[in-house]
Amino acid sequence: MKRHYIYTIFLSLFLFSGASGQTLKAYVKGAQEAFEKKDYYSAYNFLRIAHEIEPNNTEHTYNLAEAARHYAAFTMAEKYYSEVDSSKNAADYPATNFWLANVKERLGKYQEALDLYQIYLSEHSGEDEELSEKAQKHIDICTWALREIENADTLLMLEHLGAEVNTTFSEFGAHATTEEEDSLLYYSSLRFLGKDDVALPEKPYAKILISKNDSIGVVDTLINDQNFHTSHTAFNEAKDRVYYTICDYLNGIDIRCDMYYRDIVEGEFGLAQKLPVPINVDGFTNTQPHIGYDPVSKREVLYFVSDRPGGKGKLDIWYSYISGPDSFTTPENLDTVNTEENDVSPFFHRKSETLYLSSNGRLGFGGLDVYSVAYNEGKWDTLVNLGSPINSSLDDAFYILDDKGMTGYFSSNRLGSMYLSPEDEACCYDIYYFEKPPLKDRVILVRTFETYKGANPQPLPGVEVTMAEVPDGEPDVREDYLSNEYYYTLDRDKTFNVNGIKKGYLPAGRTFNTSDNPDEDTLVIDLFLEIDKIEVFLYSKIYFDNDEPGPSSADRTEVRYLETYDAYQARSETFKEEYTKGMAGAAKENALQAIEGFFNDSIPKGKRELNTLMHILEQYLNDGRQVAIYLKGYASPLASEEYNLRLGKRRISSIQNEFKVFDGGILWKYMETGDLVVAEKSFGEELAPKNISDDKSKPQLSVYSPEASEERRVEIVEIKY
Repeated sequence: MKRHYIYTIFLSLFLFSGASGQTLKAYVKGAQEAFEKKDYYSAYNFLRIAHEIEPNNTEHTYNLAEAARHYAAFTMAEKYYSEVDSSKNAADYPATNFWLANVKERLGKYQEALDLYQIYLSEHSGEDEELSEKAQKHIDICTWALREIENADTLLMLEHLGAEVNTTFSEFGAHATTEEEDSLLYYSSLRFLGKDDVALPEKPYAKILISKNDSIGVVDTLINDQNFHTSHTAFNEAKDRVYYTICDYLNGIDIRCDMYYRDIVEGEFGLAQKLPVPINVDGFTNTQPHIGYDPVSKREVLYFVSDRPGGKGKLDIWYSYISGPDSFTTPENLDTVNTEENDVSPFFHRKSETLYLSSNGRLGFGGLDVYSVAYNEGKWDTLVNLGSPINSSLDDAFYILDDKGMTGYFSSNRLGSMYLSPEDEACCYDIYYFEKPPLKDRVILVRTFETYKGANPQPLPGVEVTMAEVPDGEPDVREDYLSNEYYYTLDRDKTFNVNGIKKGYLPAGRTFNTSDNPDEDTLVIDLFLEIDKIEVFLYSKIYFDNDEPGPSSADRTEVRYLETYDAYQARSETFKEEYTKGMAGAAKENALQAIEGFFNDSIPKGKRELNTLMHILEQYLNDGRQVAIYLKGYASPLASEEYNLRLGKRRISSIQNEFKVFDGGILWKYMETGDLVVAEKSFGEELAPKNISDDKSKPQLSVYSPEASEERRVEIVEIKY
């Protein structure tokens, strides 16, 4: 198991003997060798010395920033990437803005990160396909995080456990239990140093500790193995068996784990028993056991984490039913929740029938975030990010709740934790305790889904959701184009009606009482919007900037509509300035509102409706239907009638190009077979109202006015199927 995601272990704890007397060349060589071994701590320290010797050597500074980032010293990485960015050789390191944005994101500086990702794409888009794709993904992440930070749970009480439990090393996997009248906190700590070879330096080892009644944690001498990592205790419901992990180093950095159990007889641990194959698989990590429960089959479930073959990503969550004392079903991948990245630290809360886990493969605040997913009548629901302050821009994992669901623990290496290297702010996990406030209001989560002919519902963002108390409460109207989730905090024991509408879908609604399902912290209301007839997109309008795409004398273009969209939106200030020249008072205010309305409403609406239409068309065509879409291209009367006819055709051509590439070209195969026809009917200036100015000497009216802007469009005029 890569310990970065499980313990966030600091790497090597030493520099080679006599390093202070080495030459610059020796430090650089030492850093290179450390990089090859993934020993980023040593690489970072070698390069810090190299940087002190040659502070203006941009190559050393960039490599130092890279080492700091890999070592998770994000504050120092930010410093050194910034030095590279301001150096005279910055152009030689085109990825600097991307990685500077990345470390700012990990530090929770989402707006600065968002700006830098956008700068990277504007200056280097396409140079590195992988980084360009990641930059766009992280733009969405930062945008989401900025919005979600505003919805942080300010009532949740969060406490960093003190020195009785936490150290500058990693502490993790905490869970509380009681024994007679004592309160016990079991947890694991990586504070123990040992050697497996006298010729090698000491390495950190994990051990299981117990804190009794909030006292200093002590090592459990019975369960721990002196020569190996021992961690991740998990008790069954009857408390007569404990599962845990034993791990060993594969080399100086990487470790591999297997799961064991001990039966508990009269309060005493029995002999260690290694879980059988295929629970443990030779050559792969098997760790982080947790005992959950399946309310359908009435059996206990062993959840665990493994990188074995057959998973979806790096570390995945697996499960096996416990059929008897030594009988386990063949493990299955929990593919509903797993991603291509790391999915770890499963915890099943029995009372609420909810699984909690951490993942760095989903939309989140950065690093590992904690998510919940409800288990409803044998099926897993949609994952929900727990939000701030449980989640931070760094790593948050090992979330656990008490039986009542009101208190719990988790581990995090967020800023404010006890760092092994305080000046670097790098490493390590600390244990945090949280307590939910007494429930007065009720949290309501409304989720919107698309349905079509019995297919599995899919998340549907961009739904206009209206919430109102019955019978005549003031409506709360929201519309989120990036998410299908809408959170509300409402008074308990009140009846509300919630409705969702989106063009292209039949409306959906629910009436509910805020005290429904009282055992759940959050009341989830799902709205299922069924795909409607596509005739609703008749007369949808898609807008273009003046002379776009072009200028050209051709009838067709290779340019796609969406390639013109951002540049057009970026000209809103120019349009406002030019259109309001010479105006004052109410006339200017009205003119500004008209232009702002066009750029904030009409232009984005056209883009959204085109995307929705193409998405729904995919469902229609996959259902065996044949569809024909007829478009008209319009232009303002600024140029000649002949030119405007060609311009209208080019605009239609750019829309056709968008159909061809939508969703990786899914519609293009239907266009090639003739099952989808996107036909043009360009009418140019001849259909422009006579009151639209065609005076080139007055661009205020002929170019920048809302009336002229309204004419530069493609319109859907006929749909047949």
